[in-house]
Amino acid sequence: MAVDTGSTSAALALEIDGRHAGFLRSFDGGGAFAEVIETPNTGAPTDKSIGTPLYDDIVASCQFPDGPLAAWVTEFLDGKAPVHDGAVILLDLNRQPVRRLEWHQGAVFSVAFPGLDAQAKESGLVTITIRPTTTKDVGGGSAVSTPAQKLTRGWLTGNFGASRHECGSI
Repeated sequence: MAVDTGSTSAALALEIDGRHAGFLRSFDGGGAFAEVIETPNTGAPTDKSIGTPLYDDIVASCQFPDGPLAAWVTEFLDGKAPVHDGAVILLDLNRQPVRRLEWHQGAVFSVAFPGLDAQAKESGLVTITIRPTTTKDVGGGSAVSTPAQKLTRGWLTGNFGASRHECGSI
């Protein structure tokens, strides 16, 4: 279920351990897959079965995270590996859930920060990869309580400069 809200008015809400954890710009992954195991039989067709289910990593992009997501990312960057349950919820224009992908026992696997380039005009987005133990698409689900999404301009990867000390001292 790949979703990018960059050019739509729909929203992607993030929940961590049952608490609203912010809004995402894009999200992909979380699908289930399994290896096909083939067992040859002499003089008979090969038996095929499905192996242990595995789940794709969840890759989410957002502006600088805050709240529970920021705490989780900070713990990851500090070398800790806490696991959390969570969900990504696609909301329609009326803030009603359209799709909900829940994950269980997910750990942050990687965090990627955008490159900074004084000439760039791209939005600055942090990409977070979550490796879940299991996922489950539960459809729309019931109404969710989210604060109003802030209509912020965001930040650009070119909005920095050592001569202006906007990124701290060097």
